[in-house]
Amino acid sequence: MEGLTKHFPVRQGMLGLSTATVRAVDGISFDIGAGQTLGLVGESGCGKTTTSKMILGLERPTGGAIRFQGEDVLALGREALKRYRKAVQAVFQDPYASLDPRMRVATIVAEPLDINERPSAPERRRRVLELLDLVGLPQRAADLFPHEFSGGQRQRVAIARALALSPRLIVLDEPVSALDVSIRAQVLNLLADLQARLGVSYLFIAHDLAAVAHMSHTIAVMYLGKIVEWGEAGLVSTEPKHPYTKALFAAALPIDLDSAREDIVLSGEVPSPLDPPSGCHFHPRCPYVMPRCSTEEPLLRADAGHLVACHLYSPGADKGPSASLAPSTAVPRNARDCRADELSSAGPRHGPALPYETTPRLLPSGAASQLNPSRPPGARRQEAGEAAGRRRRRRRGARRRGGGPGPARRRARGRGARPPPRTCGGWH
Repeated sequence: MEGLTKHFPVRQGMLGLSTATVRAVDGISFDIGAGQTLGLVGESGCGKTTTSKMILGLERPTGGAIRFQGEDVLALGREALKRYRKAVQAVFQDPYASLDPRMRVATIVAEPLDINERPSAPERRRRVLELLDLVGLPQRAADLFPHEFSGGQRQRVAIARALALSPRLIVLDEPVSALDVSIRAQVLNLLADLQARLGVSYLFIAHDLAAVAHMSHTIAVMYLGKIVEWGEAGLVSTEPKHPYTKALFAAALPIDLDSAREDIVLSGEVPSPLDPPSGCHFHPRCPYVMPRCSTEEPLLRADAGHLVACHLYSPGADKGPSASLAPSTAVPRNARDCRADELSSAGPRHGPALPYETTPRLLPSGAASQLNPSRPPGARRQEAGEAAGRRRRRRRGARRRGGGPGPARRRARGRGARPPPRTCGGWH
């Protein structure tokens, strides 16, 4: 991919005039080697799925080029484009929605073969059974419907369909996010085994950073349509450079429990791609922001095996985020520290401190004198139960003495006598 760009016009009014532009993908470049996996990560709305749609040919880029085996995909003719689509397949996020519930598995897996190669019936059956065996499904699965499988088995069927035409690249768009945690490792190991056996390349898009680090050879981090960091998976996951990459991995479960990592709390929300910030798109949320960040857009530069788009690593800048931190821009490490600072300034409080409270609990006036630490823990609940029992006994006694209308009296007084019950044999 070279300078890949995708802008969507926003049309309004009766004439449908373009009033704004959504910059979904804004000039990204990367490559995927044969038998390699590129992990593409980032928050929702950063342009990952739009990138995958352009690679699959579902969206036409606004600018840039997509090259496959030395050929410009955007300039291919009809026959060459058909060969490209056979060589690039996809596995989608939801196996429940990506399989036709009215088709048997044999028909689903063989559909790409029927469209592109049209094999004979015996050859078609043989290849379907080979594909099912390749993904770990028995032969009898070919005669079943998708609803007769679990979620992990459905995703195996989707993988078998993607492998039917022997592709060179498979786009994996959140392939395990809809599966149970116990099944995810099995599907990921299956994908790794298939890559080792077949030499296929993957574009792996996911929010599970541990799965991306496990599966990928290289990782690209996207933010608001741009790649902000690129590098080897081991380096990016354990020694991230860009502040946004650090925040992503700080928010996820640690890959290495023994290694120390820096906690970063981001403020605010992702800006709108309709009106992205000037300069570095990340500067409104960055804890290490400098004056030049709001005016100059950083370029991808090599630093310690990474490609990083950050002014912290530009020539002449201090190396490392710690040198650029000012006391006024430092942020608390996490919510616990915020709460601890608040409590230390507010003084003592009643009751135990809750770990993730963001506002102190305020007692009403006079309530402090009602707190009795000597009462046992269940005394208040016991007293409430005894009071409810006394109220029920008073109501029953009033009905026996005739002091209050019971249910039968209320019915008779309000609606008169009830009609006799009716059965299937008529009135009786």
